[in-house]
Amino acid sequence: MADENMTRPDVMDTLSETQLSELENQFDENDRNEFNVVADSFGWDEETCNRVWDWLAQGKRNEGFEGAER
Repeated sequence: MADENMTRPDVMDTLSETQLSELENQFDENDRNEFNVVADSFGWDEETCNRVWDWLAQGKRNEGFEGAER
């Protein structure tokens, strides 16, 4: 179960919009295997993949983007 008090993982600040969209698309499709493949291509370890997946599962994608349209 995801921690509902998680903050947006800092590693996400290093992603381009295209990379972020690719991860979000895999999450939306509930395709954890492909999500891991994509995240691995960014050089992320398993713990980082889990943190980002869990954060996305909270449904707070716009957190950290106040004032920006997403």
